Amino acid sequence: MLKTVLCLPFDLNPDDIEALAGMAQTFENAEKWRRASKFYRECIALDPENPDHYKGMARVLIQQGPPDEATRYYERAKARGG
Repeated sequence: MLKTVLCLPFDLNPDDIEALAGMAQTFENAEKWRRASKFYRECIALDPENPDHYKGMARVLIQQGPPDEATRYYERAKARGG
């Protein structure tokens, strides 16, 4: 039920960057790393100049293990003013 309620804004408008970012953060906070990663990647695809999406992706990648990839995302965030 909770998953259904959380996904509703995203399901209604899959290009809603605020809904996508909210889903990414929700899954990150719940330590659902793969799902958070999926939503952060979608955020980056729709809003590639927002450094917050790259920082979120880097945080998720740190939890998943590959520090080199996480570092690349932090560098991208920094390049965008984050």
